[in-house]
Amino acid sequence: MKLIVVISTVIFVAGICSGKVLLKEEKEDDSMTEKICEMCVSLITKATTQIIEHEDDFKQNGGKICDVVTLGNDELDKKCHEIITDKVDDIIKLVRDETAPKDVCSTISVCPAQ
Repeated sequence: MKLIVVISTVIFVAGICSGKVLLKEEKEDDSMTEKICEMCVSLITKATTQIIEHEDDFKQNGGKICDVVTLGNDELDKKCHEIITDKVDDIIKLVRDETAPKDVCSTISVCPAQ
C-alpha cells in the first residue's frame, strides 16, 4: 500500500512539474513572438525610405538591415531574413501604400492582428 502511495505521489509531482515546464515554454514562445513582431516593426521603420526610393536595392540588400535591427540575435536574424525573402513584394506594396509599420507586420502575419 505504501508503494502505491509513493508511486502516486511521484506521478502527481511529475505532472505538476511538467505543467510548469509547458507554461514556461508557452511564455518563452509568447516572448519570442513579441520580439519577432518588434523586430519586424523596426525593420519596416528603418527600411521605409530605402523601400520607396530604391526598391530593387531593398530586394537585393534587405538582409543587411536585418543585421542591424536584430543586434546579433541569431534566431531573430534568421526570422528577419525569412520575412524579407518570403514577403518582400508584399512589404514593398504595403509601404508604398503608406501602411504603418505595425500594420505591415500584421498584414504579413508576423505580428498579431490588431
